[in-house]
Amino acid sequence: MKLFKRFDTYLLENHPLIWLTKLPYIVVGGLLLNLLFFLIGFALLDLNFLKNENIGYFYGNSIVLLLHVIIAIIAVTFWGIALFKKNAVRNLYPLQKAYFSQLFLHFFIGIFLLFSPYFSFQAGLTSKANLLYDVEEVKKDFPIINKAMAFLPDGSSNYSLVNRSYPAPFPVAYFDMNDVEPNPKGLKFKKKDYFPKQVPENNAIIDGKLIQFYTLGSEKMKINCDWEYNDYIARFHHFNNDSSIHFESLYNYAARTYDENFFATKSVYYYERDEETEKMTDIAAIHQLLDNKDKRGIETTIRAFKEILSAYEIPHFIDEKILTNYFIANNFHSFNFQLVNKNAWPELILKNKQLLAFHNGSLEKYVTLEKQAPFCFNNEKLDTFYDNLRIAQLPVTDGFSLYFVVVISLIIAYAFVLFEFTPLIQFVLSIPIFGGLMIVNFMFTFLFAMLNATSSLLYLSQYLFVGFAILYLTWISLNNNWNKKFTSILFNLGYFVAPIIPLLVILLLDNLTLYEHNDKCGEWVTDYTFFHDMLENFWVMASLSVLAGVSYFKLIRLLYAKPE
Repeated sequence: MKLFKRFDTYLLENHPLIWLTKLPYIVVGGLLLNLLFFLIGFALLDLNFLKNENIGYFYGNSIVLLLHVIIAIIAVTFWGIALFKKNAVRNLYPLQKAYFSQLFLHFFIGIFLLFSPYFSFQAGLTSKANLLYDVEEVKKDFPIINKAMAFLPDGSSNYSLVNRSYPAPFPVAYFDMNDVEPNPKGLKFKKKDYFPKQVPENNAIIDGKLIQFYTLGSEKMKINCDWEYNDYIARFHHFNNDSSIHFESLYNYAARTYDENFFATKSVYYYERDEETEKMTDIAAIHQLLDNKDKRGIETTIRAFKEILSAYEIPHFIDEKILTNYFIANNFHSFNFQLVNKNAWPELILKNKQLLAFHNGSLEKYVTLEKQAPFCFNNEKLDTFYDNLRIAQLPVTDGFSLYFVVVISLIIAYAFVLFEFTPLIQFVLSIPIFGGLMIVNFMFTFLFAMLNATSSLLYLSQYLFVGFAILYLTWISLNNNWNKKFTSILFNLGYFVAPIIPLLVILLLDNLTLYEHNDKCGEWVTDYTFFHDMLENFWVMASLSVLAGVSYFKLIRLLYAKPE
């Protein structure tokens, strides 16, 4: 306690402004608060969290946010009381150089530290996630999952013939000859209109249906200034002798669940050809198992996936032997594709096990009688687990949240400086006057709209005129013996207006310098100058507003500075 008093006395005697703002205590308290929230985040995260929550949204949807808000409000309240209570000692010291600017900086630092524990909490979550799991090791799961998912059908969408993309010449399109009009697109073959029913030699029979298979080609054509592609039939294909061609088959599987760049912290761009090559690698391995009717290989693939589910404690019930026997018995096609439910919970798993045992392990009986998928795993938990690890690789200070905390900190710090120099009654009087000015502005805006004068230049000029008028009256009030209360109210109005002026000026310059015209293709386009880039840069606009506010502090000093 004595050490604290000695330190406080030292600040009072040598650094009165720091003593006034209590900055050292606020910084220490803010750092401790950030440490506390880091530890909370670190302690909360475990495997169960990774499977069931979302690192990106947990803070805003949990009691942690309420805790932070309560602590921040209490801290700011007590800090404000300590700052603005009547204190005879503070009046004995002359104003330091750049007094209000230093005051603003102190307030900003303290408030930012009180509002930044969100980032510390996120850092705690992501640090624990990266400590528990190395994404380079976790990435090794993906080839296993991509391969196994082909043998875990939860519906027919991924097994439709239109999905098939391996081997060549797939992917192909087809005409269903049972349709009334099998050529709705009016495609051409050898630059002539093609009518499928007039060319029966292109027919093939697949699963009892009459089909014509074809491959599309595209001609690149320039229409006006745009390049367009005109599709045509390049060639026809006959698959009558290919026993692997079916409308719904494991051979048609073409989905890819995860790729190697899933955990990339930056956008990764690939040529489509490269993506297709990677996909073909996965599909070729699946087709090899199917072509060889490799029972052991399929079972091993599914079992490896089950081991991943078990490692992450994902609820599941999959019998790879029963499932593989069913595939082989049905030649990998023409079976009920709802064999796996991608949702699972303990009660469902227990029920499915009992029903499968009741049917003596027969999937045919199970599917026929129960009308539901016999096997299941919780795909949502698995996806959430991997997605959380992906989020853990991203910076904790995402753009919007950082901008929000900075803006709130600047606004509160600016308000604290205001209450340092203006009496409360004059501030209260300034509010209705400022509101009245806004109403008058809105009335003029409405009048302009009634007269169809809706130019943004007009509106911006109007608001800039009012803003500069307030600043001008504030300036000349320093050189005239105006009523002090009125002058103080003018200063308060100018205090509100000053940080907004840069935004209005840049908006006006952006509107004045933009160029709207028709391009060579007849499209109406707008060309912008660097003023538009300034508007889109948060840090530039925030810096200009802060600079305008800090510049206004010089006027305040002229009015309120005590003689040195």
